[in-house]
Amino acid sequence: MRKRNGYTFIDMLVVIVALGLVTLFTVPKLSHAFENNKDTLYDESLELYLNQATKYGNTIKNEVKENNSYIVTIKDLVDKGYIGSSDGEVTDIRDGSSMLNMKIHLIYDEEKDTVYAEVV
Repeated sequence: MRKRNGYTFIDMLVVIVALGLVTLFTVPKLSHAFENNKDTLYDESLELYLNQATKYGNTIKNEVKENNSYIVTIKDLVDKGYIGSSDGEVTDIRDGSSMLNMKIHLIYDEEKDTVYAEVV
């Protein structure tokens, strides 16, 4: 009888099942990590937009002070150069939707004589 070199069907089947099990357990964990990363990036972007809105609010402090508050959108901040955007669009990293119409409330703090921003 001649000796064959190579793998049997059973050997190949065991390897395929093992690879399937590894994939089954690692893919969900990786996709969960990517989702967490998107949420973190969104939070950091939102913090940046609020900081820029605060800077803008302090340039129009008297107007905010007279009205006790002022509403500004992300689009307003892009148009005035406070938020950079190469194509004029600001998108939500989580779902790709436009954030241009997101409203930010500028509020005058009389005690500190400054303006702060919060999302409406």
